This record gives sequence, structure tokens and C-alpha cells, in this order.
Amino acid sequence: MSCTTTWLGNRWENHSPVDGFSFGQAPGGRVTVRVLPDSIWDRLLLNDLSAEVWMPPGTTEEEVRERAGLAQLHPADTAGVGVVLGAGNITSVPILDVLYELYAHNRVVALKLNPVTDGLLDVFNRVLAPLIDLGRSGSSPVAPTSGRTWCTTRRSATPT
Repeated sequence: MSCTTTWLGNRWENHSPVDGFSFGQAPGGRVTVRVLPDSIWDRLLLNDLSAEVWMPPGTTEEEVRERAGLAQLHPADTAGVGVVLGAGNITSVPILDVLYELYAHNRVVALKLNPVTDGLLDVFNRVLAPLIDLGRSGSSPVAPTSGRTWCTTRRSATPT
């Protein structure tokens, strides 16, 4: 079984990101994974909310366990450079796309904001300041670039 490597305090532990989640069946023989509530905090804060992810038809529970984690399965392997063109006017999408590229694909990411969302550059810089500072120090994962873009570098496979 494939595993992710996670830093836990002073040790590394191998596990699948879906360990501890409940699996079920949906119509059409689909495997489901109950993702919410996952903890006591979810139960307290998100009272009566639940969510499950339906896998594509034919996907087995074992395949879900092996594939969960995307780039986290091999954190030292980079997947090139991703470019996010913030073309929409939904303000959360550019950040979500950058974070997805960074964590799901372990890519360096360059973001070009749309003129509609250009005013958020300072907000994005403040929110991501801890990551940008790591990038400036060479420890990854975010490095600023000139103009109205910034760039994220791949996540470090070592604890910081």
C-alpha cells in the first residue's frame, strides 16, 4: 500500500490520508468515503452537517487508500511549474488554484491576477506571508516575483 510521510512532532509516521475514514457503497457500486464529520470539532461546530465523496465507478476501496494524498505520496518529487491565470471574478479561486497546484501536484506556481481581482494582491501577500517568508529564506514554499504575480515553490519534504 502506498503511504504518505507525515511529520508528527519528533518522528515520521507512514499512513494513508484516508485511514480512519468510513467507507461505504453508493448506487452503481461506487465506493464512498465519509469525510465530514471527521472529529469532535466537526460535530460541535458543524452540527448536523455531513459529507461523503463518491469515487468514480469501478474504483475500489484499496485504490482509494493507495492513491489518496496526490503529491503527498512522494513529497520530494516535483512536478514542474504550474501557471494559474486568475481569469475569473470569484475572489477565492486564484488562491485555491495556487494551493491546489502546490499541494496536489507539488509544483512551483506562478499566479497572474485578473484586473478585476488585482486589488487583492496585498491581501493575498498578507495571508500568505508565512509561506512567502519561507520562500525568501530558500526553504520554500512561496517566493514573490516582480509585478502583479507571485510564485510558490514546491513544499519542503522536511519539517520546518
